[in-house]
Amino acid sequence: MDQQSDFPLTDCILVVGGGNGEYILELDGDLEIGQKNLAHSRSLIGGGGINQTLRLLKAGYSPLPILPLGNDLLGQKIHRELLQEYQL
Repeated sequence: MDQQSDFPLTDCILVVGGGNGEYILELDGDLEIGQKNLAHSRSLIGGGGINQTLRLLKAGYSPLPILPLGNDLLGQKIHRELLQEYQL
């Protein structure tokens, strides 16, 4: 996919901000101090730039996010999930 030509650039709202990963640990029961506690984790994408981009998309606007992303696993995950939200 040629991202420069496939993305509609008319009537866009430029969003400049951050993108990061957020990891959430959830206990499987009540926290017991001094004991081993079982938990499971999940990861989400977040950051000001991503959150604003997703809000604008859901409101029917065409945001153009400018995000400082690396080419590591997290950067690739953010890129993939944003493309999925854009349905590209």
